[in-house]
Amino acid sequence: MKPTPSFWKSSPRLLATMAVGAACLHFCASVPAADTFHLQWQSAGIHEKLSGYRPHVIVLKAEAPDGLKNLPAGLAAPQYGVIELGPPGAAAKFSIIADAPDGKITHVYVDADAKGDFKGVAETAWTSRTFKRPDGTESTTRFTDATVNVPSASGPHPGKLKFYVIETPATTAKPAAQRLIFYPDYGLAGEINVAGQTYPVLLDDAGALGHFRVGTNAAANPILWVGVTNAANGRVGISTPAGRPFQINDHWYAVTNLTLDGSFQLAAAAKPIQAPEVDLSPGRKAPSFAAKLSNGKPVKFPGDYAGKVVLLDFWATWCGPCIAELPNVIKAYEKFHPQGLEILGISLDRENWETKLADFTKEHKMPWAQVYDGKYWSAEVAQLYTIHAIPHMVLIDGDTGVILADKDIRGEALAPAIEKALAGKKK
Repeated sequence: MKPTPSFWKSSPRLLATMAVGAACLHFCASVPAADTFHLQWQSAGIHEKLSGYRPHVIVLKAEAPDGLKNLPAGLAAPQYGVIELGPPGAAAKFSIIADAPDGKITHVYVDADAKGDFKGVAETAWTSRTFKRPDGTESTTRFTDATVNVPSASGPHPGKLKFYVIETPATTAKPAAQRLIFYPDYGLAGEINVAGQTYPVLLDDAGALGHFRVGTNAAANPILWVGVTNAANGRVGISTPAGRPFQINDHWYAVTNLTLDGSFQLAAAAKPIQAPEVDLSPGRKAPSFAAKLSNGKPVKFPGDYAGKVVLLDFWATWCGPCIAELPNVIKAYEKFHPQGLEILGISLDRENWETKLADFTKEHKMPWAQVYDGKYWSAEVAQLYTIHAIPHMVLIDGDTGVILADKDIRGEALAPAIEKALAGKKK
């Protein structure tokens, strides 16, 4: 899954050293220090400009939470989830009911007022899209949306949430727990004035928090879109996580003093230093690393895999294309593991996702080890390998650390690449 815009895929590789205050230098006056920009709530349509989103996963449970009432009639196999949105200390919990007879979610109901009362709540309407999987088979994803009343200091604001479900192929065992994937489509819109020029801006609640303050978890920070024309490619609009420097003409700026309601100021900033790309071409040495597995045990790579051919699999449980690729990876493991293949998963899942990751791998019969640090796109091994998009697989010789094949080994190309690598190992 290649989330867009590209800045927040590769963002952890940027060292966002901000030079404000005394380091403003000669162009600091281009942003008056007293200017505070106030944006207006926009209930939907933010992603028409951003052209991307950060997915969030709701793991549904069969047990209904306490306090729900007036449940929809005719539920066959309901499962329940919650989305929490709003400022700290005043967030609201929006209950969700997904009816999933035969392991397929057919109806979704969302308590828009966070009162636990489903009286008059109608099921959402679905649309479907079919995609070609790497192995040539088709995968269907179904989409729906609902509008909830997001709390704020000034009162609730209607905000659209978009949901989707990736249908499990008939040949794959149904998971014990259903999952809904969602992202906010609401945000803020307005203008900024920089060096005498006015630019449209959007602020996206990419972390699905219900507020817009920058926190310690970079993966949850809001995204700022600025309607500047990119001189390099002519595209209108640049995007960056709020707080990271961005460029307008020849100067760099950063959002400062961002409040929960999305008001902010701008300050001059230093140009971020971008780390060089890692060459993962066949024949190159793969970066070695020491990390912790999802079960808490340490792993050293490639040292712990002497005598093996190793498939490093960069993926995440929230990644639709990763899940679509899974049957192919599992099939390859079952066929080639007795011949010397090992797989080491590099999970780009979120913080506090250990149990959910363990449940997912168990349900999908994935017995191989998983490196997990809960840092999402900032996962340390993913950054070491400068991974921009997932799924991404690298085939490596466990003895030498030499790369045998890189990312173009998905789908039908995976088995031949592994077979060739194992044959070379026997020579």
